[in-house]
Amino acid sequence: MIARLLGALACSTVVASLAAAQPANPLRNLDGYIEKARADWGVAGLAVSIVRNDSVIYAKGFGLKEAGKPDKVDERTLFAIGSNSKSFTAVALGMLQDEGKLHLDDKATKHLPAFNASDAYITRELTVRDLITHRSGYFRGDAVWMGSGFGRDEILRRTVNQPRSTSFRSTFGYNNIMFLAAGEIVGKVAGSSWDAFVRQRIFAPLGMNTSGTSVTELASQPNVATPHARVSGQPVAIKYRNIDNVGPAGSINSSVQEMAQYVRFHLGRGVYQGRELLSRRYHDDMVTPQTIAGTGRDTLLPMVHFDTYGLALWLRDYYGKKLVSHGGGIDGMLSQMAWIPEANVGVVVLTNTDGQNLQNALTFKVLDLLIGAPERDWSAIYLAQDRRNQRRADSARTAMVAERVAGSKASLALEKYLGRYEHAFYGELRVERDGDGLVLRRSAEQWATLEHWHFDTWRVEWNTSRTPGAMTFAMFKVEPNATVSTLEMRGAPFATPYEPGAVFRRVGTTGNAARAGGQ
Repeated sequence: MIARLLGALACSTVVASLAAAQPANPLRNLDGYIEKARADWGVAGLAVSIVRNDSVIYAKGFGLKEAGKPDKVDERTLFAIGSNSKSFTAVALGMLQDEGKLHLDDKATKHLPAFNASDAYITRELTVRDLITHRSGYFRGDAVWMGSGFGRDEILRRTVNQPRSTSFRSTFGYNNIMFLAAGEIVGKVAGSSWDAFVRQRIFAPLGMNTSGTSVTELASQPNVATPHARVSGQPVAIKYRNIDNVGPAGSINSSVQEMAQYVRFHLGRGVYQGRELLSRRYHDDMVTPQTIAGTGRDTLLPMVHFDTYGLALWLRDYYGKKLVSHGGGIDGMLSQMAWIPEANVGVVVLTNTDGQNLQNALTFKVLDLLIGAPERDWSAIYLAQDRRNQRRADSARTAMVAERVAGSKASLALEKYLGRYEHAFYGELRVERDGDGLVLRRSAEQWATLEHWHFDTWRVEWNTSRTPGAMTFAMFKVEPNATVSTLEMRGAPFATPYEPGAVFRRVGTTGNAARAGGQ
């Protein structure tokens, strides 16, 4: 008992000292910090909103909607929020559970009878809860939806051919396809669609009137940020990627002003402006650990000791308090939202530039200011890490280039490599002529140039790559009779750390094709 009292006294003393150390206006220098950090990182534009005690106390834009053009970002500029869409799917499921129309512990096949995993045991035991906690035993497999041209139903149909990564519920394994399945359950149970349910039951009551679930809706919006890749440290405008086919995992577009209302809803434990939209019981389940996601050991985050995942939300400790958060990223857009329930504060950061970590740096900076934590220059800390990572990547690339066999030639004439190559899960790749070389085509949206590397290996450069210059390879297998039987893809987007390569079997030949990028 005495030990508990002493511990409580010590904790209250620390909290009191942190509070006493806070300046009257902890955010007074924030604008300057954000603008300098944006310039240091080479981010075209971003926006930040802050919630405290159920009020939006800060909402501002910085930089440009599109590099080289005059339109500036403001608090109402729309950005893609990427995987921050996942918690909207979890909230939708909770609303249906509150109505008695489903339960998270229902078998997934109760609501999606045709849904099958490659492992019969997992198919039988997989629950709705498993779908939204990254513990299915299947990791990633994003190339089945990314640029494939497949619709939602076809993606789920193909899941039966995805190789299992680990045993069921044994390991945290991020998986967007399972969230797609969860969203399809929302639509089927509600008798509409995931998109319609989110608009009517979440966006509307929260006043998120310009937020949407599809990139196709942006054409009618006047205030939209353009996505950018970061090339040589500078933002270069790119096209929006349409990811409607995996919408429940990541297709929402919103602004920091409207996302601040979503954070208010969560800080209110399902209540917004006095109206209960989601039961407190279910909301508490959302922020209760469901899966161990990691050890929490991170040299950049010495104050974090635990790393878990709730219902579509990351849960960690942060200076002795629970930190609820999630990030998101699609081509050219990175986002972060976070809140600390005990302090009743939250923050949203939306950016329109890929290949950087400023959204995380600013989130921690704001949270530190709000709770009076020790001062840390998070932008500088993450920027130093980014440069270390870049040096390692450059070193690995240099080593790979050094191992290239100069002067080697392909085993066969280029015409021998042309054809259709099929993978039961990922679908089809087509190797076609491109002038004096080859091109790899996935769909009208996604194609790659092929640079002969050595022997029967080509280096692949995807037109939609989020990591320009990545070392991705296509390796052809030549049989004794001088024919090509398979094409193995090494590197993004087909291979993961748990799948060293994806093998496509040749199923037919094709004629010459237009140059890469032709429609």
